[in-house]
Amino acid sequence: RNAQAIFHENQLDGLIMDEGHRLKNATSKMTQLIRSCRAKTRLLITGTPAMNNLEEFFVLADCVNPGIFGDIKAFKNNYVKAIDRGSKKDASTTAIRAAQEAQDTVRTIAKPFYLRRVASEIKRDK
Repeated sequence: RNAQAIFHENQLDGLIMDEGHRLKNATSKMTQLIRSCRAKTRLLITGTPAMNNLEEFFVLADCVNPGIFGDIKAFKNNYVKAIDRGSKKDASTTAIRAAQEAQDTVRTIAKPFYLRRVASEIKRDK
């Protein structure tokens, strides 16, 4: 309740969210609280990449950049359905092409705010 009041009553300069992978559910109280926060800048840090679940990726992206993909329904309709159809073993060439286009669009939209580094890149930098 205290955090909720602080988030609603104040404009924050920045919001830093560690353990961001905990925000996997769009309807959880924590996710709703984070999304309702008025902050000029948002940074989400996680050691668990959002690689295989597009809905979890949506929640993380939406917490950092609210509305960037629309709401969850729009995200599913515009991207998830096409990607799922094109990922099936018996997918048609058209479905595969549509899935690739949807993936490319998601990557293009996310690129300015999504940085993913794998362990081998981090070790190489040391």
